Amino acid sequence: MKLKPIVIIALIITATFAWPDLNRPVVRSTDGEEHIAGQLILKLRPELRGRVNITTGDGIALFGIPNLDALNRKWRVNEIAPLWRRPEVGPVARKYGCDLQYLIQFDVDQDITPVGIDYAGLPEVEYVSPNGYMRFDEEPNDPSYTRQWHLVNIGAARAWGVAKGHPRVVNCVLDDGLDLFHPDIEPNLWINTPEDVNGNGRFDTLPYPDGDIDGIDQDINGYADDVVGWDFVYGDPIPMPEGTDTHGTHCWGIINAVTNNGIGVAGTTWNSSAARRPACGEKRRRARA
Repeated sequence: MKLKPIVIIALIITATFAWPDLNRPVVRSTDGEEHIAGQLILKLRPELRGRVNITTGDGIALFGIPNLDALNRKWRVNEIAPLWRRPEVGPVARKYGCDLQYLIQFDVDQDITPVGIDYAGLPEVEYVSPNGYMRFDEEPNDPSYTRQWHLVNIGAARAWGVAKGHPRVVNCVLDDGLDLFHPDIEPNLWINTPEDVNGNGRFDTLPYPDGDIDGIDQDINGYADDVVGWDFVYGDPIPMPEGTDTHGTHCWGIINAVTNNGIGVAGTTWNSSAARRPACGEKRRRARA
């Protein structure tokens, strides 16, 4: 008879500390961030503290909150795991709502985007995020990466395992002009969208409609056709140096070459884009026909 309470306690602990499948495939989103397939993290509003009662019925995990449970049924959520694992909630954890964070799991093949939009629209939910996946000491596949001693010195691989930046972040490189069409550079060039008149997300130095050169200042900043910047020495929108002047290209590549594309070198910032600004005395660019 004395064993019964122990068994009950063991079952309660097992149920309380159930955990979703962390061996699921890792998915890379369009912005380069990675997450575990079919999982989201929700943070509930403070007024729901103490009201959550996790149960399972017909294979669907439920919060005991009507609006949340309706979406759980819609998306067939099969697991709810509280991220706060301690029985007590201290003042700091309570202040930041650590006990209000839950991981939900649904079909591994389900795109998390529409699921996240649905949950984010509920008044009971403070925020929704993917269950992010972090790699430690991640090295890119660029063939010249092993020769880039400076990346080893600054611990780049370890930093990339934590974060790789975001395309919305724009670096500004102060140097000479650069080869705008270099295969390890062009995909990461910041694009001044209003001036990209043919709308293909790159700088085409041909006259419109085949290219972006139309002589019109679409963004009304005083510089017509400045899709990627401006040559302030010669007053035109194609800031490229003469063929033998590679200093700007070299420095720009150190900072922002396309990383993990199997070409050339790795850029320090991985996912971010970059704009360029010329140094004084920049040499005359060579326009591409």
